[in-house]
Amino acid sequence: MKHASRQKLFDALQKVETAGLPPDKAIALLPASGSSEQVLTLTALQKLLKQDMTLSEAALKSGLFEPHEVGLIRIGEKRGKLLETYSWLARHYGNLNGRWQELYSALRLPLIVWVVGTAFLKLMVLTKGGIGAGGFIGLLLIPVASLLAARGFYSQYANRALPPWATELLLKIPGLREQLRQYHEAVFCHHLGIALEAGLPLPEAVGIAIHGIGNPRIRESFGTIESAVESGSTLSDAVSFSDAISRPEGTTAIGTGESTGKLPEALSNYARKLANANDSQWDAIASRVAPLAWTIVILVLLLA
Repeated sequence: MKHASRQKLFDALQKVETAGLPPDKAIALLPASGSSEQVLTLTALQKLLKQDMTLSEAALKSGLFEPHEVGLIRIGEKRGKLLETYSWLARHYGNLNGRWQELYSALRLPLIVWVVGTAFLKLMVLTKGGIGAGGFIGLLLIPVASLLAARGFYSQYANRALPPWATELLLKIPGLREQLRQYHEAVFCHHLGIALEAGLPLPEAVGIAIHGIGNPRIRESFGTIESAVESGSTLSDAVSFSDAISRPEGTTAIGTGESTGKLPEALSNYARKLANANDSQWDAIASRVAPLAWTIVILVLLLA
């Protein structure tokens, strides 16, 4: 499912959870909109819940939820705070969906102007006999193909995990790599904090938190932490030998949290700080996308 659909799913789960319905009846009341596959998985989930499974167990077997969502649902069950889990996931996917929409809105009009402007300029050259009809069509195909490719990419990958080549490309753009690492670091610390608060063992909590990292390359960098804690290391020792936690204040917060017995709180506070910083940086980046796109389009048209 796309992020927009996942947001609607968790919004609906919030409503039925607020009503205090048991899980099997709650799932039965969820809207059956979406793909036929989604409807089938909802039906499978409802049947599994009637077999005296917990929601997290049924969610894992149904295939409706992502692995990290199943982990968070299990945490919510243990904490007795499923409503809080659904609310966080709904906000999380809503934010991701909003960011995609911002980018699309910022780039759509400049791309259309590029196509129309190119067509107008080449048409003027065609009417003056500068190029033939075949040359005009050939030159016009470049911006049209670019616009269609951008639209196709958005339809295919908006609100979904990007293909590996796009992930690699994003991580090579100066400044964006740090932005992505900071975002996923905040998600990792948030998930780990609530998992530990729920009483899960550290290795299991770290595993759930790592599943929440959507970027596969960044997720790999957290693998050393998982291996270390599975071998018996403390979390502070594990992060000290890894570059996954990018800021010194992060390793300091983890070390202080462990020594004072307040690790879940320390992780949650650090995650909140990273998330606020990430939102501010994203707003700054998003505000520059449209002016940059317009500048490029105008230069291309002037040089055409």
